[in-house]
Amino acid sequence: MSLNPTDPTQWHELRITNNTIVNNVAALAGGGIALQDVARATISGNTIARNDGTATAALAFTAGQPNSNPQPAGIVSSPHSAVLRAFLTFAGAPQDFSNPTLENNIIWQNRSFYYVVTDGIGGLVPNPLGPYWDLNVLGSVLSADPHLSPMNGTLTSLTDPKTGFSYSTTNTAADPLFVQPYFNTLQSAAVVDEGGNSINVLFSPLVPTGSYQRQ
Repeated sequence: MSLNPTDPTQWHELRITNNTIVNNVAALAGGGIALQDVARATISGNTIARNDGTATAALAFTAGQPNSNPQPAGIVSSPHSAVLRAFLTFAGAPQDFSNPTLENNIIWQNRSFYYVVTDGIGGLVPNPLGPYWDLNVLGSVLSADPHLSPMNGTLTSLTDPKTGFSYSTTNTAADPLFVQPYFNTLQSAAVVDEGGNSINVLFSPLVPTGSYQRQ
């Protein structure tokens, strides 16, 4: 990028193509794919399904609050760091967040959880806005805020559950009819351990299971 700052076609590109990305678990967000400071990327022809975001990492909590904030679980983009944003502005290619080319992907039933404490006991519960949250740019809360732009994809819902943004243009919400999909089994426990984490999440199975081929 530094050698050709004004020509995005000459920048290094992240390509994620024709993969099956399923049943992963993230402590914050983006159990499928999480993007940070990626100025050029193509995500094409992938199955990104039944990944989980547990919102148990420190960044999911508002200071002083016992409950975390639900986080998106499928493909998640973050705002660029100040250094990269300044460089892109200087190069004449202003860009505020990682905005990949998203085409021909199945992004399906990626689950959004958060951590809730009741009577001193905490546990994971589904996002009250809906159990699935496939796509989001972290920090977006309104439909006019930045969003990802999937094309010709299959999504669980054509509406972002938090912002109300519509993905209906060129995308569908038809069941992909996997042969043998499955959901992770999640268990959480509050602990004090050497790593400084207060919440551990265990999930199973830990070996490849089922089949995400389409019927």
